[in-house]
Amino acid sequence: MTATFGKLQGRSLELGDGLNIIEAPNETGKSTWCAFLLSILYGVNSRERDRAGFIADKNRFAPWSGAAMSGRMDCGTELGELTLTRATRRQTSPMGEFSAVYAGTNEPVPGLTGAACGETLLGISREVFERSAFIRQNNLPISQDAELERRIAALISSGEEGTSYTEAADALKKQLNRRRHNRTGQLPALETELAELDRQLSESNSLARQLVQARSEVEALSRRAEILQAELTDCDRWEAAQRRQALSGAASAAEQAEVRAAQVQERLQQDQIPENETIARLRGAIVNLETTRRAVDKARSERDEAMKALLRAEAAVNESPFAGQSPESARREAAGTENEPVKWNPVPGVLTFLIGVPLCFVVTYAVLFLTGSHSKLLALLTMLAGFSCVCALALFLKKRAFQAGWAELRLKRFGTADLDAIRQLAEDYAKLCEARDAAQASVNAKSAAADTLYSSLSSNEQG
Repeated sequence: MTATFGKLQGRSLELGDGLNIIEAPNETGKSTWCAFLLSILYGVNSRERDRAGFIADKNRFAPWSGAAMSGRMDCGTELGELTLTRATRRQTSPMGEFSAVYAGTNEPVPGLTGAACGETLLGISREVFERSAFIRQNNLPISQDAELERRIAALISSGEEGTSYTEAADALKKQLNRRRHNRTGQLPALETELAELDRQLSESNSLARQLVQARSEVEALSRRAEILQAELTDCDRWEAAQRRQALSGAASAAEQAEVRAAQVQERLQQDQIPENETIARLRGAIVNLETTRRAVDKARSERDEAMKALLRAEAAVNESPFAGQSPESARREAAGTENEPVKWNPVPGVLTFLIGVPLCFVVTYAVLFLTGSHSKLLALLTMLAGFSCVCALALFLKKRAFQAGWAELRLKRFGTADLDAIRQLAEDYAKLCEARDAAQASVNAKSAAADTLYSSLSSNEQG
């Protein structure tokens, strides 16, 4: 044997006839050679998976160098000297490529395949080989296997190899499961089918009763239909008579209409009624006339509204204290009210002068008496001072009289004595004049438009 298997890297092992005992230290590959012998005969089980405490052979004996798992065995069998070879083409199928040829030739052994190699050469299956002849170093599988049971039965009984208790028990268990397993199996299916048939039978009976009831209803409805058909026939006859009567009346009306049409045609010829085209043209002219009339009414309405607006604007202008003036003259009048001559009261000034002059002499005498002086200069100064005070007081009273006169004049003229309010009245008057002029222009324009439309209406009416 030559193997690239586990720690074996192209190493070879030759066994002789009879019992071969291999003695070597630990970890030299004795168990690996045993596993290789099993794999070269029966192949590597690629469906095994690693689990707790167990490593599958495809992973456990993968070559340490990373090379593909492969091997060769030369052996003597009943078929002759053979050379068995296994190699790995796909990683998922280790040692899945099998070859069996006669030693020294390249002629394949007929009927010898990789799956049946061990059973063909040894006469037993892999399960029996692992549980009897192939004893591993640390364990021997003792689990049940149908093939092994058949072999044991063949040894201890009649030699029949086709009977296995496990297979019989499994077959019986499968038969029981097929009949009933919890809610599945043939019996629950038959029970379900029976229940379904009972339900269908109940529905059939219900449908049968409904059919009987429906047939009775059909008979009643058939009789009702016959009665209605008879009534319908009578109605059809009555409607036919009504149609004949209406047709007769329509024929009489048609004859009368033909007579009236002939009379109207004759009258049209006598009265020389215009043609349809002329009538259509006249109808269009009438429509245009109505449109023009509505436009005239609208223009007059707009003119009337403009007149009303003009009257309102003129009334607002006439209500102003500056009525009748131009905006510029109104502004000038508002700015020059203090320069107008006014009537003022001279009595306070005159009384002040008449009383003040004698009072000046009295004051001068009193000053000279109190001072005990006979100075003419002091008397003259005192007289001048008193006379100045009297004149100043008289002028002040005159100014106040003038201001009171102007205030009375403004209040009477404008309703207020405030100059700013009077100037604002002048500005408002200017705006009212502008609004009046605009209203007058609008009245003129709309009056002209109304007159134009009215002239067009008159000509259209004459036409």
